[in-house]
Amino acid sequence: MKEFPSDIPLLKGCTIVIIGSNHQSFHLLEAEIYQLGRVHRFTNHLWAVNFMKKHHPDVIIVRNTSCEITLYRLLQKHLCPLVTPTVLITPKVEKVKGALGWHAGLVDVVSDVVSSKILKQKVVNLLHHKLPPELIAPCSYLDDMTGAFNRAVFDKDIDRAILYHRSSNKPISVMLLNFDYFCQFNAAYGYKKGDDTIRICIQSMQMQIRRPYDALYRYDKNTFALVAPNTNKANGRVLANKLLQSLFSSQIEHKNSPEHYVTASIGGVTLDTTIAVSSADELLMSADNALLSAKIAGKNRVAWL
Repeated sequence: MKEFPSDIPLLKGCTIVIIGSNHQSFHLLEAEIYQLGRVHRFTNHLWAVNFMKKHHPDVIIVRNTSCEITLYRLLQKHLCPLVTPTVLITPKVEKVKGALGWHAGLVDVVSDVVSSKILKQKVVNLLHHKLPPELIAPCSYLDDMTGAFNRAVFDKDIDRAILYHRSSNKPISVMLLNFDYFCQFNAAYGYKKGDDTIRICIQSMQMQIRRPYDALYRYDKNTFALVAPNTNKANGRVLANKLLQSLFSSQIEHKNSPEHYVTASIGGVTLDTTIAVSSADELLMSADNALLSAKIAGKNRVAWL
């Protein structure tokens, strides 16, 4: 990447968000960044996300030495970081580059032993290469109606999840969620009301997905998928039940449902050392069979294989 001078007026007044520890060594490393513009430091990535949704920074710097996948999901999960140039400082440069998969905006991954001058130059380069928002298409990774990730992203992520399991031997839980009696809902209330209801339900359930590396995807018309890395069967069932409880507590009327409200069924499967699968299709078939079991058993419930 071509290097640009850091003292031109274009850079003055830019907004930079730094996410990471408050340790003194980090302040020394980032000292020269403060010459480039307004710097906002956060030790909690959720606080940073709330800030970025309102203020749209020019560059994000994340110093993440404990869990690089957290940043990966942070970049994916929130629209603002997805279109913002980002520098990730990590001791696992090659591993993180592989995990990112595709560039979220513009991403530069650097070693945690980088000097403050080199870090400053990385930020300057990203500022010059910043893409205008109109050239970045959120529709390429988000479902227009619900804001969940779309099927194309799911197909990539499920493959990555299986690779992560094989390399780490850590469990991964995959769930398929389907709304109950939803053809009857559309017949009674209309398709626009149906679309609005799905959007409200998914946004409500998203609030129950607290970990940044868990993600919800639109799998097909009325079915959604959730991939939860490092989640065993017991914790997967807990999360699934929280999603259904959140949905039912919304109390959205459905006069053609025995429950009188909109409900859903979830089928889940956990990939761990006791289960061998050869492909994502095989894993999804198991989740689909679990979903079918939940439907047969009476709907509005969780079934697990």
